[in-house]
Amino acid sequence: MIGKRVRLLFSLWIFLLPCSLRAAEGASGVYILGAAGPLTGFLPPPGFYLRHDDYFYNGRIDAAPLGGKVSLGVKAHFFLDFTSLTLVTPYRIVGANYALGVVLPVGRVSVEADADVQPIQLHASKKQTDSGYTDMIVYPIMLGWHATNFHVLTSLAVFLPTGHYQKERLANVGKNHYAIDPGIGFTWQNSKYGLEISNWTGYTINWENKKTHYKTGGEFHTELFLGKSVGKNVQIGLVSYLYNQVTKDSGKGALLGSFKGRVIAMGPLLLFNFKICNTPVSISARYYTEFNILHRLKGNSVFITFTLPLFSS
Repeated sequence: MIGKRVRLLFSLWIFLLPCSLRAAEGASGVYILGAAGPLTGFLPPPGFYLRHDDYFYNGRIDAAPLGGKVSLGVKAHFFLDFTSLTLVTPYRIVGANYALGVVLPVGRVSVEADADVQPIQLHASKKQTDSGYTDMIVYPIMLGWHATNFHVLTSLAVFLPTGHYQKERLANVGKNHYAIDPGIGFTWQNSKYGLEISNWTGYTINWENKKTHYKTGGEFHTELFLGKSVGKNVQIGLVSYLYNQVTKDSGKGALLGSFKGRVIAMGPLLLFNFKICNTPVSISARYYTEFNILHRLKGNSVFITFTLPLFSS
């Protein structure tokens, strides 16, 4: 009898948690913050291009809705591997080069929670891991404009729920809902001084997760890169991103109520350009540390990015 009362009081306490402990479903979105990097506004000449990203993230949050219940003391570890293929066509639309692309991701997600709570029930701590194909991203349209040192790129990203997902699991590589993310990027380069300024801004519109009846609100994100060439083949710089949720979460599965989250991150970047059999190759590494967190996982991330043209004009 006493145990039942304790569980009841604990469950009621969860629903009275202050807003600073609340988070969107999974405490993260479909768009991977920090993915942009250098040259985000530059669409290369017509050709077929390969980009490969390895993404590592470690973060934690006091409480988050996961798999239709509330989990406490959540620690998350992500490793995602993205292969991006982009076809830049010779066709033009409104004066811009037209391109399309696809991102094929796989990954491994490990999540640990001190406890998880359902109404009137309290469960002990546990740790789960999931791996495999994650949610595919399709770019049906990408448009790039060029004006001497200034470049503009706009695109529409469509997120497809192709990744593995199982309700009531702590760890899932998939999000189990559709989303779109229209975005626009700008790049300015000064070859005389070896300077680059690039920015990417997008807005994620989420559909409902039908299994948990959770709909994450609209998410604004913007990223900035400030770079300087050191010698002919090396670039150093500063990367940052800002995320702010614009509209509230909704649906029957939003157990912690509506909220608007935010996060800011900053870190260094190092990039090398070289050639393999006369093919230009770029490898970069960037590190982000997050601060000014509200309603999100708080942690650090690393990107290692490899790019090369498979063929180009």
